[in-house]
Amino acid sequence: MTILTTTLFGKKKVIILLLNILFANFAFGQQLEWVKNQIWINESWENSILTTYNYNTSGTVDNYISETWDKTANKWVNSSKVIITINSSGFLETSLSQTWVNESWENSILTTYSFTPDSLLTNYISQRWVSGAWENLLKVTNTFNPNGTFDYNTSQIWDNTANKWVNNSKETTTYNSSDSIEASLYQIWINESWENSILTTYNYNTSGTVDNYISETWDKTANKWVNKSKEISTYNSSGLIETSISQTWDTSKNNWINSTKKINSYLASLKVEKQEISNKLPIIPNLCENILYFNNPENKSVIIYGADGKIKFQAKNVTSVLNLAFLQKGVYLIRVELNNSVFSDKIIMR
Repeated sequence: MTILTTTLFGKKKVIILLLNILFANFAFGQQLEWVKNQIWINESWENSILTTYNYNTSGTVDNYISETWDKTANKWVNSSKVIITINSSGFLETSLSQTWVNESWENSILTTYSFTPDSLLTNYISQRWVSGAWENLLKVTNTFNPNGTFDYNTSQIWDNTANKWVNNSKETTTYNSSDSIEASLYQIWINESWENSILTTYNYNTSGTVDNYISETWDKTANKWVNKSKEISTYNSSGLIETSISQTWDTSKNNWINSTKKINSYLASLKVEKQEISNKLPIIPNLCENILYFNNPENKSVIIYGADGKIKFQAKNVTSVLNLAFLQKGVYLIRVELNNSVFSDKIIMR
């Protein structure tokens, strides 16, 4: 997710990153351990922000702490902290952002999330901590296509004077013939209408993962899109993002120049609360067209995550057969709980 980064206080960027982080720990059996952000200065990369993730016994993110690099002291120092709560259905309920002030954590922003029964994030509301109370700040409402893919969202900010939500921005997503995101159009609310702001186009490699994406800003004078930024990703052997390099467009040189770099580190394997089911719970086939079969006929709970980290399916009391014809082509992670144990594996829908 990209163009959300330009909105109010960068909060939507924080939330999108948060959603990705919360479920990325299930992706292909690996959990994020830390993310290091660096900036390009004097032809070299310098440390900027280090974010470390802490997990609870169920393997989901409990909190993560960001530190900034103190060049003078040559060490990382506390900057911000996000605390996660999950509801009884396993959905993200709240995220509490805190800042490090006078050697202690102080409340900053509280975000509350709402989901449909089939795991789609319908909206979230952010509030800021002011004089010992929470005040409305930002509201985002998502709209989905009939197949469950994201269509568009609208963000609104709280008008204290009018005591109501007012339009702020809108993001609309289009898809290519493979049902992968093709472009995201970000618009802002000006003079009672939506005006173009940023267009992000995604480019894929032969394996179907995002190779890079380019953001362009709308030039009202020239009435055209012009280059703004570019992000290039590399992946590890599990298909997870290893590095991301952001570049900005230099109009004088007519070329891309380095701006920031993000390095992801993952824990070796998925945390399992109790004894794992031998080494494997056989799933037939891993390459799946419509039907997934389990060798073990006992009742089991099943959750399937997409490559975006979102829950695509969950059910209890599954026995030997699972019809997944509703899933789009792509790579998914299946997480199975059986006899108080946990197993995960990758499946490919074709």
